[in-house]
Amino acid sequence: MGAKFSLDTHGIFNKELYDSYVAGEKASEIADLTGKVIAITGTTSGSLGYFVAKTAVAKNAKYVLLLNRQSERIITTEEDIKANAKDGTTVKTVTIDLLDLESVKKAADEINKIAEKNGGLDVLCNNAGIMAMRDVRTKDGFDCQIQANQLSHVLLTKLCMPSLEKAATSRCQARVVFHSSSARMGNDLEEKYFVKGDEGSLGGDEGSMFSSMFGVEGPWMRYHQTKLANSAFAMALHDHLKANNSKVKALACDPGWAHSKLQTTAMEKGTMSSASAKLGHYLGQSAADGSLPCSLCCFSPNAVSGDFYLPSGGMKGEPVKSITDGSPLKKGGEKGTCLPENKQLVWDVCQKVLDIKF
Repeated sequence: MGAKFSLDTHGIFNKELYDSYVAGEKASEIADLTGKVIAITGTTSGSLGYFVAKTAVAKNAKYVLLLNRQSERIITTEEDIKANAKDGTTVKTVTIDLLDLESVKKAADEINKIAEKNGGLDVLCNNAGIMAMRDVRTKDGFDCQIQANQLSHVLLTKLCMPSLEKAATSRCQARVVFHSSSARMGNDLEEKYFVKGDEGSLGGDEGSMFSSMFGVEGPWMRYHQTKLANSAFAMALHDHLKANNSKVKALACDPGWAHSKLQTTAMEKGTMSSASAKLGHYLGQSAADGSLPCSLCCFSPNAVSGDFYLPSGGMKGEPVKSITDGSPLKKGGEKGTCLPENKQLVWDVCQKVLDIKF
């Protein structure tokens, strides 16, 4: 008989790499955050955002704002993260429902009030996301994945921009980070995914992770669009901020295949197959290690605006840059993210449908 499949064998609970960056030999790669205000969407226990928040606490941030839907899990998560906080660090939950734009507006107002009293908002980490969901619409009329993963984060960024600019002025820099994915495959964003429409009109609920690679519409194609939108919008925002001589940085990242509640939710509430999830057990890494590209975007002293971090091995490994200052480091790399047409489309359509202007 073959060896019994073990999650731990495949690195799902291994966090040696994470520990080396937070408190070990690579600790200088993440800056001290004393006096800084950090806001992170999607920080439930065991998620990528959870480990980004734990990193912020370990590095002495003044405020760590946990942006989540209200639930019993969030109460437990806040208590867990607070348990490791030192004197001078405040951990606070801010209620937000990314499937409700009014909730996003209320959360932004609360963040801005806290930031106003503390010299601004230093980091807005747009981390939360859903994957492989059914072809349904939010109360606002948008595809649930595009709203949760992209539109609500763009709105939150716009509403928090005054607080980011305040921190950039008072402390020389601030950062906005969009958490993309290796699912940003394909080179073309399509406007139809970003506008209001009828349920079932964007490919329905059929199609697999693999068929989407060949252009088959469905849950995974919609997910691909959101993740490419994340990275392309970050680069478009970088261009905008640079053109306006802002000290706010815009960055993006890819966690590789990181094992978190994202896969569980995609199976329980979406259309992800157990076979796809099991394959990821062999290919991927822990949520802790997968959080590192995001943490470097948020906190590394070596990160500049227009950077994109991802695992060195694609699905796992130490975080490295594939884009810096908006330009791919490898010739021909990151085509979809840096394609001018994609950046222009996502920049224009997000502002149009949300009725905002940066």
